[in-house]
Amino acid sequence: MHTKTDVDYSRGYETWLLQEAKARSPAIPTYCLSWTAPYWVGSYLTPAGVDYHLEYMRGVRDNINVTFEFAGIWNEDSWTADYIQEFRAALDSQGFSQTQIVAVDGGTEIVPAMEKNQSLADAIQIVGVHAFMPSAQDTTGARVAAMNKTYWDSENNVIDGPMWPDAKHDTALEWVTNILENYLFQNITGTIECPLFHAWTQNLGRHNHGSMMFNDPWSGYYELGAPFWAQAQITQLTEIGWTMLPVGHGSGSYLGGVGMAGLAIVTFVPTPPNVAPSSLLSLCGAYIVYMLAGAGIARLYGLHY
Repeated sequence: MHTKTDVDYSRGYETWLLQEAKARSPAIPTYCLSWTAPYWVGSYLTPAGVDYHLEYMRGVRDNINVTFEFAGIWNEDSWTADYIQEFRAALDSQGFSQTQIVAVDGGTEIVPAMEKNQSLADAIQIVGVHAFMPSAQDTTGARVAAMNKTYWDSENNVIDGPMWPDAKHDTALEWVTNILENYLFQNITGTIECPLFHAWTQNLGRHNHGSMMFNDPWSGYYELGAPFWAQAQITQLTEIGWTMLPVGHGSGSYLGGVGMAGLAIVTFVPTPPNVAPSSLLSLCGAYIVYMLAGAGIARLYGLHY
């Protein structure tokens, strides 16, 4: 949308990427989040901002048959309870009642606001925070769970290079450990890598981020980093819809003292239940082991250095 009336969903790469992703994995969930808005929208946190969101979501649905499962508010910026509630009401009335709101893609300040404002809490389905580092002492996860809400680390920069040629294994192990500990310590069930791949030129700053490198995509050349392989130990042997067993009932951790090893284990339960479960372990940041039990055989996959 270059202007309010100049609407073209064939521009850019976003709709193409959505189509390609759905073609390869029809069950893959989709999530839209604004980082900014055109000048003609005016003040963002107004009905005009709601209309801008809905115009985009309707266009994607009507043009490429993709309905977003999740929608954010405004990336790492201002928000108001009134705006979030208006957005929820508009989604419900415009055919997007199944779309879940993620809020607020910033800090944890949304949590006490939801605790004090039931209408705001009702409008939000997922609490999303950015750059969260798991801690067993933090009580936010328990507070989110007490409101019966899902908790996400909706932007994680743990793979913040260098990736090539140094530190490949360091970032891979840290990435998988972060996913596991997010769940174990905070009941975070979604951890989103940002950026997914490095796709900007080397003359710009912040090099070698993400688990893949595509910094000259016109050539067709790309590199897959160690974190890409490591996260596949979760994603390629589980399916969308699997759940993680609760801490103390199949998942858990043992934190060693100074100079001692620590162990984190998360068990994934499949659907349907007649498929064998799998577990992913991280030991002291030194290696990860993936155990897939099937037909009475346990297979072990290791990454170590």
